[in-house]
Amino acid sequence: MQSVADRICRSLGAIDGNSCIGIDVKPLYTPADLESIGFDYLHDLGFPGEYPFTRGDRTTMYRTEPFVVSAYSGFGEGVESNKRLRKLVGMGVEQILVTLDLPTQCGYDSDHEMATAEVGLVGVAINTLADVEAMFDGIPIDQLKRVGTLGNSIGPIVLAMFAALGEKRGIPWDRYVVNLQNDPLKEYIARGTQIFPAEPAVRIAVDAVTWCAQHAPHWSPMTVCVNHINAGGAGSSMASAIALGNALHYIDHALAQGRSIDDIAPLIHMFPDERHDFFVSVANLRALRRVWARLMREHYGAKKQEALALRMTVYGHGQEALQEPLNNAVRIGYGTLAYVLESLTHAIEQEILGGLEQLEAAGGALRVIDGGLGRRVMNEGAV
Repeated sequence: MQSVADRICRSLGAIDGNSCIGIDVKPLYTPADLESIGFDYLHDLGFPGEYPFTRGDRTTMYRTEPFVVSAYSGFGEGVESNKRLRKLVGMGVEQILVTLDLPTQCGYDSDHEMATAEVGLVGVAINTLADVEAMFDGIPIDQLKRVGTLGNSIGPIVLAMFAALGEKRGIPWDRYVVNLQNDPLKEYIARGTQIFPAEPAVRIAVDAVTWCAQHAPHWSPMTVCVNHINAGGAGSSMASAIALGNALHYIDHALAQGRSIDDIAPLIHMFPDERHDFFVSVANLRALRRVWARLMREHYGAKKQEALALRMTVYGHGQEALQEPLNNAVRIGYGTLAYVLESLTHAIEQEILGGLEQLEAAGGALRVIDGGLGRRVMNEGAV
């Protein structure tokens, strides 16, 4: 069999087999490739919805549970945004993620001099709870699947606003779901909306997670972001490693407060990046789930399936071909599939683990920021 495979590979040798992350993709794979990496079906792949969750955190995934129709929207003031959000809900949107303007993201009120010429431009201006009430006026938050925003550096503030919104309407917290990104560590190297030094920023972000663990355990108070780090040039594998390092730092901080890994880990989700290479994108998702499951079990001693099974947020953004809507429909459709060569999943898993080792050698998540490693890998990839 191997001789036939070698012959076919030679005949197809002219095909470009380089992936977007530099891993060579062969034109043909056989069981011999799995043997060469010591592949074990139950240990490395397993069954859908079972440890190590390579094939998904749930048994049937999206064959029985449709993707959430989500809108990321916001502009001007709350009243203006409300008109747009009502229209989107009327069109069938099931999740509203509010786009915040830059002053709000950076903690400035709209009348602050630093907010000049930026109010309401790239998102809605939120100064008080009244703005949130105006934005969601007439929108039944308990009939949507989720509401939320990014709020990376103001996580506890926007969490409190959404909690208060439910209270003022007489809606118990267990009847609606709030979804936040609330990942300040990536801001220091990828976006720049940080407010506090890194250590206190971690503390207040984790405060939102621990509050939810006690009062609203079905909410999503933290979604650790790979997307912006990759988009900045780090590459999907190294970006995944940096984001995992950030997630582990948040977890360590919560555990140091006496929290249980089985209570905290289910509340931390991840936002991977899927860009140009289809097989690399899917393999990256599978590798991330496997790395997470093993870290939670082997390093932290997690026992609950909810702690071992990483929940992820991914979406098709269509930015690769803005002028080709029909092609984008196909691209996004393919982006929902979950089949890829296990050899590529293994290779990406090893890259992520290698990146984690590099982070640990540098001193951990905070040293990635102040030691310059994060910016360096992004700058090198962006050239």
